[in-house]
Amino acid sequence: MWPFSSSSCAYDACAPPNPHAITAASLLSALPFAGVFLAANAVAVRHVFPKLSRAAHDDTRDGEDHVLPSHAPAALRQAHAEHGSKSWRQRGAAWAFGTTVGLAATLGALIMAEIVGA
Repeated sequence: MWPFSSSSCAYDACAPPNPHAITAASLLSALPFAGVFLAANAVAVRHVFPKLSRAAHDDTRDGEDHVLPSHAPAALRQAHAEHGSKSWRQRGAAWAFGTTVGLAATLGALIMAEIVGA
């Protein structure tokens, strides 16, 4: 007689668990990595990208390549900068940059978790 072939075993009771099933334990163990991704993405989009973007260094152009004259008043410059930061091209570039930084930070966290043995 085989060790797992008892008469009290139902049809599906002796089957191995599905390796592709998402369990509460797997969701709980993925939460720190999702948190690292979201935090790194938010920091990159809100703080890092505006300082690194071309629009931050070039006050005469906005996100749509409109040129502002150098003798324009400060209020017009401010409105011009706000309009440039709201363009879809600028937002898309910011989110692509943030996603890249977030994925890199998550990969770093995964590597550190493997090294530590957590």
